[in-house]
Amino acid sequence: MIMAVVAVFCACDNVEYATESHLYGFWHLVSVDTLETQRSADMSQKRIFWSVESNLVELCDRDGVYPSVICEFERVGDSLRFSTLFFSNRNEGDVLIEDVEALKPYGLSSLQPQMKIEKHASGKLVLNTGSLILKFRKL
Repeated sequence: MIMAVVAVFCACDNVEYATESHLYGFWHLVSVDTLETQRSADMSQKRIFWSVESNLVELCDRDGVYPSVICEFERVGDSLRFSTLFFSNRNEGDVLIEDVEALKPYGLSSLQPQMKIEKHASGKLVLNTGSLILKFRKL
């Protein structure tokens, strides 16, 4: 009995737990504000999601209009840096994204996006890309 309890605790040692300081989870993009024009696009009826686990993020459109994107990211304090972005294609291999236009539906305007976390609390996430404010709701 003691061995079983020890084994369970050892197995859980490497599990990363989601806390308020982590971005882990499934985030729905609900609005995109353009800083230059002060315009806001309501995205709440679209099914654009960011799924975050460990140091990976998948950007996906559950309506199937835009291809899914995957990449690694690094969080340093209140900043996020995304590295090489790929179209997710599990059957044939992921394809490197070379045209920034493919990222715009997800609120990104750079092939190496960097953004500031302006808010991350109470199931809400607000990211500032320098030109856009991306607002998310956690599911």
